Amino acid sequence: MILNQESSSNAIGTDEQIISGSNGWVMLMILLLVFLFAVFLVATPGGPVKLIGGALLLAVTLFFCKSLFTLEPNQAAVMIFFGSHAGTVCKSGFFWVNPFYCKTRVSLRINNWNTPVLKVNDERGSPSEIAAVIAWRVQNTAKAVFDIEVR
Repeated sequence: MILNQESSSNAIGTDEQIISGSNGWVMLMILLLVFLFAVFLVATPGGPVKLIGGALLLAVTLFFCKSLFTLEPNQAAVMIFFGSHAGTVCKSGFFWVNPFYCKTRVSLRINNWNTPVLKVNDERGSPSEIAAVIAWRVQNTAKAVFDIEVR
């Protein structure tokens, strides 16, 4: 009896979606202006509404600062929005994204792994030493983050 084996997989993979973050420098300037205005509202005398409004604006501004990040060359950031893949930023630079995104950095550099030297015997009993150098690079960052189990 011959079984027909196909190499297709029924596993559901994660597709990479490239997104571009907003310019981080522009958003940094906006956040600094809003931060200074919030500090002004808190520091100057006034009613409790002004103080609470300034404190709330200060807290929101600091929360938005959480979403500023930088990427170096050969580096990507996978954005996760409440457990699902929102996209990947692949360009290097200074960016601002949704503050609810959780960012996971992935190196796109070529990695090497050297196996240890192993002594084996061939069929005549002669000892030989074997080793391997494995070079690999991440092509799809979404699959590298979501579809690979690390032990």
